[in-house]
Amino acid sequence: MRRVLHLKMVTQCAMLEDFGIFLVLADKSLFAYHIEALVPSSPQSAHTSQTPQKLSGNKDVHFFSVGNLNNRTLVIYMKKKGLDSVFRVLEPVLGKINERSKAPQTFGSRLGLRSQRSDWFRIYRDFFLPSESFDLIFLKAKIVILCTKGFEIMDLIDFKSVTIPQRDEPRLEKLSKRLESCRPMGMFRSSKDEFLLCYDEFGLYVDRHGDPTRSAQAIEWEGTAEHVAWHPPYVLLFDSRFIEIRHVETGRLAQIIPGNDVRCIWDGQGPQVNNAPGVDGWSEGVSQEPRVHGVMNAPEAIPVPGAPRNARPTAQHVFELIPTIPLYLPGSLSSPSQSTYFAQSNSPPHSPTLNPALSWR
Repeated sequence: MRRVLHLKMVTQCAMLEDFGIFLVLADKSLFAYHIEALVPSSPQSAHTSQTPQKLSGNKDVHFFSVGNLNNRTLVIYMKKKGLDSVFRVLEPVLGKINERSKAPQTFGSRLGLRSQRSDWFRIYRDFFLPSESFDLIFLKAKIVILCTKGFEIMDLIDFKSVTIPQRDEPRLEKLSKRLESCRPMGMFRSSKDEFLLCYDEFGLYVDRHGDPTRSAQAIEWEGTAEHVAWHPPYVLLFDSRFIEIRHVETGRLAQIIPGNDVRCIWDGQGPQVNNAPGVDGWSEGVSQEPRVHGVMNAPEAIPVPGAPRNARPTAQHVFELIPTIPLYLPGSLSSPSQSTYFAQSNSPPHSPTLNPALSWR
């Protein structure tokens, strides 16, 4: 292993594979790098300028998101202005990115470099939302802003938006107070005409209009989700004590992976990820490509002879999660039913629930 990027306080990163661009949010500033400059794939690539382009102002970006919308690859970042969330939508310019003859452009006073305007991206749109925002998700034709009001569905063409679910919905009277106090964490398509809204404490199914389905019954998580990851067709809920894995179509618990100080470091989402089920739903094969990465505290190390008693090295275990291939048990005449894939949801949250038909590693 070797260090290829000398940035501190990194909170987010993403790849624009079709453009060869690596995006990094460090100390609330958004940078764009040529990936060939960081990790050359050929001797010629070693001469690619390692200087980034700065896509934002100084230390004012809270988060960014990458996705495809109307056949465009877009980067959207958010910065706060008072109580409002201000968004800027950028579009990469392939011709500018491929130019190698220009003088290097770098940023950061600590490096002794001067600031220049980015020309790898053009401004596509600017808009704001009068609410605190936490994240942004790309749908097929619209975007979803996760904010204090709930899930704000917005069209970037005319900026018309609607908040779902409607808290004044009569059927949601019992849930309305929870909806106000719980934080939205993610939104995933469960079927052709239905979505699963994930909050930090529970999940709720809604139709394409945002109206609750399945009798508006909430799916109670085993823990409190601090982060939600996506490996179709599974939703992974990260609690500091364990990872809760559920099938997006049924909401049923598949497995619990215990740990200590568990955190998600890569949520598996991006423009290349399939976010929609097939014609037959999510019954198609599960991708074995590792998408979700996490970290947890490693078990206490064995004491080293001669070392001071209070010298306990701190170590972390970085891992990637991969769904194992379903195993058809001997004697079965057909593929197992859906219930075979899932463990009982009343299992203790601190103990692993490994079903022989499906487990994650």
